[in-house]
Amino acid sequence: MLETSIMPTIWLGKLRQNPKADLTTRAARFRSSSGSFGCVRLTNGISGTERVKRLAGFPYTVAAYRIISKLEVDSFVTQVLTGHGGFSECLHRFKCMESPSFVCDPASSESVFLLLLDYPMHLYDRLECEKRLGLAVNKSNLNLILSCDRRNYFLEFCRKICVLANKRNRN
Repeated sequence: MLETSIMPTIWLGKLRQNPKADLTTRAARFRSSSGSFGCVRLTNGISGTERVKRLAGFPYTVAAYRIISKLEVDSFVTQVLTGHGGFSECLHRFKCMESPSFVCDPASSESVFLLLLDYPMHLYDRLECEKRLGLAVNKSNLNLILSCDRRNYFLEFCRKICVLANKRNRN
């Protein structure tokens, strides 16, 4: 017997960029055109939801959920993790600033990665965070940092950087 599950069309719509998910999206739309969400079976032995999970890189989603569920999330941590906040790059994208450029270096845009990993004004705080963590704060270590038990030092660093960026870009 095939396992069936309910899949919201809205969620599947986000998978449109993935050409492999096109069949799943069309099937879900067809099934849910009456206003209720239907069940989708795509192949023998694999439910539609299982197929979508495989196509969407679901193991990464599970790993991300395991990490996020352990975090003490507040507005600043959310801004850092999503990149949506008082950063020039984000504010420029939403037409709230004329330029995404950084205060110190007009050639580069003020992104979360630049502020956390490369910005020289935060070097002392970043080195202090690295000392407490026992890990280098760089892009390749972010997953490891967020999954370790000393992640609160990094989150404290993120909060501080986010507060400073929000104050600097307040209009």
